[in-house]
Amino acid sequence: MNELVGKHEFQKAFPPRKIVVAECGSGHEVKHLFAPCVFHHSSGHILIVCRWDDQGGAEGDSTNRQALYFSDDKGVTWRLAGSGPLITTETGSSFPVPSSITHGWLFEDELGRTWIYYTVNQPFTWGKNSPERSTGGGEIRRVEISWSGTGWILSGPSSIVWEMGKVLPGPDGKGLPNMRVVAWNGILRLRSGTLLMPIGGRETVENPSGTFFPLDRTWVLASRNDGETWDEAHFMAGGAGQAFAEPTLVETGTDDEIVGTKLFN
Repeated sequence: MNELVGKHEFQKAFPPRKIVVAECGSGHEVKHLFAPCVFHHSSGHILIVCRWDDQGGAEGDSTNRQALYFSDDKGVTWRLAGSGPLITTETGSSFPVPSSITHGWLFEDELGRTWIYYTVNQPFTWGKNSPERSTGGGEIRRVEISWSGTGWILSGPSSIVWEMGKVLPGPDGKGLPNMRVVAWNGILRLRSGTLLMPIGGRETVENPSGTFFPLDRTWVLASRNDGETWDEAHFMAGGAGQAFAEPTLVETGTDDEIVGTKLFN
């Protein structure tokens, strides 16, 4: 009874209203959508960056890209920025073949610049039964976007935030050189001004050829110059044979005291 009353009171305070941002499926132009990020921009716009695929039909396809939807009327109506995905292989990738572009999210820096951070999966990492597909982890990149007066557009080329294979610390303090990483969740700005980005990662090889490696470790990347560089990394949890993933962070009432959560399968 208490649960039912609680749900009823919640619905009275926040009455549900269905608003369709975009639709996908066999009967639509877009075959696959996945939106992990909703962002309230200082302009008043609400922005959603999402995995977008008008050719394939599932996560991990090499045709997975990133599109941006925006609303300038408090979420009542939505428009697609541009005529298709903003972020494609041509926007920036260090890999020689197309690969899934995934887990985009937004950040607004202290200068008022708006960035989409995203991950390009290392190709051929889904598993031996689907060697042409890829799964979470590779390199993390970012690209600036801006409001043109009529829509949101790219403001320049993308750049690498954390490259694949860059050494990350292990639990014993020793460096781990063969990791590919993915950033699922947004940046936390501490009251001190330091930025923290939670990431996950797994071991890999240069030419995986369909070899799958389980996601098993998490870290925090730190920036002390408002996101210009991310050269500092701190180990959170996990290890070979474990399954730590999708970390999130929050700052407590004590300055620079962080609580992190991690999914453990």
